[in-house]
Amino acid sequence: MAQSSSAKSYSLLAVILILVCIVLGYMIMTGYYPGYTLAQGRVANASADNARLKKALDSSASFLSTYQNQSKNSSLLNLALPVKNSDMANFVSSLSGLATQSGITLANLQVTYSSEVGVAQNSIRTVDLNMMVSGPYLSFRDFMTRLEEHLRIIDVNKVTFSNASGGAGTPALQYQVHMRTYYQY
Repeated sequence: MAQSSSAKSYSLLAVILILVCIVLGYMIMTGYYPGYTLAQGRVANASADNARLKKALDSSASFLSTYQNQSKNSSLLNLALPVKNSDMANFVSSLSGLATQSGITLANLQVTYSSEVGVAQNSIRTVDLNMMVSGPYLSFRDFMTRLEEHLRIIDVNKVTFSNASGGAGTPALQYQVHMRTYYQY
């Protein structure tokens, strides 16, 4: 009988120990499990935020790289559309070079600036130019082609021509050219 009471007490002790473990497990689970699931949710949100921020960082790095590459082209853009002034000295020098390359003569260049009264910042302003050009027709056509391919934005509005006396029996024409160019104010 001694063995049976000792087996019963071990069995009872085992059952009590199992019940205590179950109660303790339940208490731990009810106390810590909500905090654990909340922490898991926070970790998942932080991971999603981290992924979104990495994507935004990559996007901004790509934008910055593109911006730096495009800023190198600003000098070319300033030639096409000068900033703050019309850069007329360089433009007239360029016109003279184009005329020389085409074999024609420029004369009577008149420059008319548009009014700058009440002009908004970063607006596009115009400069009208009138000039007399003389030379053979093919040379004039070459000059007009060079104007069209010029980096600076130029609109030729009107061309009138008349017959002029050419030297040594060569027929020459005179062309009155009205054109417009632009700059950023």
